[in-house]
This record gives sequence, C-alpha cells and structure tokens, in this order.
Amino acid sequence: MKTRLQKTGESLQEYASEVKRLANLAFSDHPATVREAISLQHFVDDLKDGEVQKAVRMADVQDLKSAHLYALKLEATTQASHRDHQSI
Repeated sequence: MKTRLQKTGESLQEYASEVKRLANLAFSDHPATVREAISLQHFVDDLKDGEVQKAVRMADVQDLKSAHLYALKLEATTQASHRDHQSI
C-alpha cells in the first residue's frame, strides 16, 4: 500500500475507495478496526495536495470516511475561493 499515492487528476472519492479496497485486501486477516486505522493513515499520508493533507491531519479525524468528507469540504472551499478571486 505504501506505493499507492493519490494520482494526478484522481478524485478524492476514487482515491478513498482505492485505499479502502487495498487495505481490505492486504489486511483481510486483521480486525476491521485495524484495517480502518491503516486506511486512514494511508489516505492522509498520501494525499497529493499538501495543504489538504496538513488540514486533515490537524482535524484529528478518526476514520477514513470522516477524513474523506473533510478533504472534500476543503477542496470545495478552495475551489470556491479561487472562483471568487477570479471574478473580482
């Protein structure tokens, strides 16, 4: 899993789904709580956008779903902010 980074152009949804799939395959003999912790760690560690990665890490999210939703909110806020600046 350590070689699986978020690809350029890959949506957060695609990336989160792939991280979860890989964790379930690689750690199928571990409890769900362990797979969840591993998924969360890899998702955050390998986010392409360093600012999103830092913010998600600081948010102290507890699971992959929460990290994914938080990253989506950050992404949407950033895009809206860019649009606002371009329209001025």
